[in-house]
Amino acid sequence: MNKKKIFVFSIAFFFLLWKFFSLVIDSPLVLPSPESVAADFFSLAVEKNFLKSLAFTFFRVFCAFFISSFLGILFGFLCTKFSVLKFFFELPLTFIRSVPLVSVILIVLFWLGSDSVPVFAAVLLSFPVMFTSAFSGFSFEDKKMENVCTIFKITEMQKFLFLKIPYAKEFLKDAMENSCGMIWKAVAAAEVLSVPKFALGSQLQNFQVVLEISKVFAVTIFIVLLGFLSEKILLIFFFALKKFYKNFINFYFQSDFFKLPHLSLEKEFFVELKNFCIEHDGKFIFKNYSENFDQKKITSIVAPSGSGKTTLLDFVSENFSSVSYSMQTPNLFLNLSVFQNVQLPLLNIFGRKKSFEITQNILNNFGLNGKEKSCVEKISGGERQRVSLARAVAFPSGILLLDESFQFLDFSVKKKCIEFILERQKENPQTVIFAANEIKEAVLFSDKIIFYSSCPMLHLKTFLVSAEDKKNPAALEKEILALLFSL
Repeated sequence: MNKKKIFVFSIAFFFLLWKFFSLVIDSPLVLPSPESVAADFFSLAVEKNFLKSLAFTFFRVFCAFFISSFLGILFGFLCTKFSVLKFFFELPLTFIRSVPLVSVILIVLFWLGSDSVPVFAAVLLSFPVMFTSAFSGFSFEDKKMENVCTIFKITEMQKFLFLKIPYAKEFLKDAMENSCGMIWKAVAAAEVLSVPKFALGSQLQNFQVVLEISKVFAVTIFIVLLGFLSEKILLIFFFALKKFYKNFINFYFQSDFFKLPHLSLEKEFFVELKNFCIEHDGKFIFKNYSENFDQKKITSIVAPSGSGKTTLLDFVSENFSSVSYSMQTPNLFLNLSVFQNVQLPLLNIFGRKKSFEITQNILNNFGLNGKEKSCVEKISGGERQRVSLARAVAFPSGILLLDESFQFLDFSVKKKCIEFILERQKENPQTVIFAANEIKEAVLFSDKIIFYSSCPMLHLKTFLVSAEDKKNPAALEKEILALLFSL
């Protein structure tokens, strides 16, 4: 049974249940029949004064929603920038969450006119929800993505546009959906107590006084349906906002309206570590570790799983300036396309035109042509890994770090990527450090292989890879595997 059938069955079941209890109770003042409520519903729907009341209530809900959303997002964002503001808002927010809504309505009646009280009460009720969600969204931090932004010289403005906004959007979407129903309830309750001239709450109050209970039910159904309609309008708004944001992103990458910083990077190829120590859970991963990686050469590091290869590459990425890094997990901007993820770090160095050409070329060589416009959320894990690898290789750094960057790739794709990087290495050499998960990859790719033990990570042996080893990698692969199994 599909969802639509279940929904229809649910309506029919509760309608019959309502009819059954109305017959059993047999008192219209306690529980009017569905037919009498339906008749009043349709009669009210054509009354001029009632429709006017409906319009005024809807307008109050809209005003309250807009004000609470605007103020909540504004102050939530400002509090992420100024911690003093966060402490300033703590006491009033605690008070607002605790104070009964009816008390607020009765107090505010002395200050404002009856038309404004429902809006004020609804804003007061929904503001904490919007504020908390905005603060959580804008202050949310993904440490790995923050590291990506630092490595690839992403500006604060770009970080806000392509990282902070998407995170905040998810928090705010849930908050707005929840506050929408909350505002309808608050406005209706405030209208019942403040009794404005035109309001659905006033209609409820009047019908209750003259004991027209079926009309009370009918007006309540109107409020429920309007709340449901508001949520659907909100969904349409979110869809339009998502489309607008996507168009904005395309505009940013294609138009010269937004100025770019045009950074100049000085390439550094020197990677030397001296007396490097890292301890975790009482164990030394590195203890007095020293290593000098050959400049403008490809060095693979091979060690048992969990020994600290990723930790070593992370340390290099954080302590050397001219670095690009393809991590084990792709760590991409999920709201950007394949093309935009690779182009973004290049924009600030080469500008829009040249960065476009570089990106197009490298995506073609990595077998991603045809996927340029695809959102990275909708591509496979192997394709994401290639996007991450393409971004790292395209970035004009002196040091390139590759952390098991070929692990999810098919053999033909892997071969194509390795050949492209090796060919590029002849024209634009970099100091490449490759954490290998397959020995054969290391032999085919490297100039030198360093073999390590684990806990702590110690340099055990160095293998120089000759041209003959690359043609026939089996012998060297066997020797390294034997050493690995001996540990």
